[in-house]
Amino acid sequence: MVYRYESRSVELKEILSKKAKFRSRNTICAMANSGGGKIVIGVKDDGRVVGVKEGEIDRIQRDLEDMAQGISPVLLHKIIVEKTENKKLVVMEIYRVEGFCTVNGVVYYRFGSQDRRLEGKTLQDFLIHRQIISFDTSKSRATLKDLDMDKIISYLKKRSPGVEINRKNINEYLQNLNLIRKNGTLWVTNTCALFFAKDVSVFVPQSEIKVVLFRGLEPIEIVDSRFVKGSPLQLYNEAFQFVWKYVPKRIKITAGERKEIPLVPEMVLRESIINALVHRDYFNMNASQINLFDDRIEVINPGRLPEGVSLSLLGTVSIQRNPLTYMIMRDLGYVEGLGTGIPRMREELRKAGLPEPVFQELGNLFKVVIYMKKGYGKLAKNEFWIINFLKHNPVMTSKQAVKTLGISKPTAVKLLNGLVKKGFIKKIGKTKGAHYIIR
Repeated sequence: MVYRYESRSVELKEILSKKAKFRSRNTICAMANSGGGKIVIGVKDDGRVVGVKEGEIDRIQRDLEDMAQGISPVLLHKIIVEKTENKKLVVMEIYRVEGFCTVNGVVYYRFGSQDRRLEGKTLQDFLIHRQIISFDTSKSRATLKDLDMDKIISYLKKRSPGVEINRKNINEYLQNLNLIRKNGTLWVTNTCALFFAKDVSVFVPQSEIKVVLFRGLEPIEIVDSRFVKGSPLQLYNEAFQFVWKYVPKRIKITAGERKEIPLVPEMVLRESIINALVHRDYFNMNASQINLFDDRIEVINPGRLPEGVSLSLLGTVSIQRNPLTYMIMRDLGYVEGLGTGIPRMREELRKAGLPEPVFQELGNLFKVVIYMKKGYGKLAKNEFWIINFLKHNPVMTSKQAVKTLGISKPTAVKLLNGLVKKGFIKKIGKTKGAHYIIR
């Protein structure tokens, strides 16, 4: 194999000196924590192969093995001798560690070709992303006195219908569900406070959802909004009611009966909101947010996808960032726990003739976009603008499109006629006085 340059997964060394041995131990740890990699002895930083002398091979192999033994826990690895350009190289291959590893209690991570010590917020983010520390099971500032007994009993009854709940045994029930724990004294988990505190906002202020209705296609003019704080159940119910009120509906009359048909299937909207609240990163102090535009709904929540899940795997695997939160929502019937939500969303949108939902990771945020009209997901910016204009104005002419969009008349006519063919707008007239209206 040819090694030309250093990277996150490749470290090149001409020789393994005492100084290099010290640094290489950190490199081994960093590579294991960031997906694995190789340390190659006998190649300069610029990729030139110098090789390892025959008499040095055994010593270098022993030194690399000693370094591996100094990492906790001891890593899965292998050390081999490779031949390149008729010269021998000693290569240590390091495999990704489950959880994390340390050197003298310090966590290292590989950023590009550099090994960095993780501390403070960076270390916390790493441990959260690996799901080594969990908001769900961490200790809350809330005490047992801060919990609402009626909320707890209501949940327990729904979880176990027909079972008589004894108030004197509430602590035992909660302990069995890992919602409160005992370490000398009883203490309340964050999830317990999130669902059952008398005032959730005191202990989990980030449990908030902001719902905003915008006019048009851009987040500029606010028509209406609502900010909700409380448990995930409160957030879900109030957010859904607000959004559902504003989801456009078409009228269908069959056999004299008038029926309103929403442009977005109800199941899709419910699933999007519940997923945001169940899977969000509660260590992040930002609120979840739902934005409604003329053509789409965006559901945004704090937190990247959990370790082991990529955008391409959505709908095929189910990994829970907040298992206790998921358990409660499943017990109450809000989620199935079978990982069928996203496949069903896609199917419902297909049945409605709408594009599939668009999933995006934006830094530390995750966004779902649901388009409310067939074909909207494939429209160009100028086409969006024309449709938005006609939603707020009775007519549009090609002359208005030219002036407002700053395009030529042939381009404007092509855009307008293209939208006519796609079924979004209708052309009235055929000559000089021709104009366009929304369908």
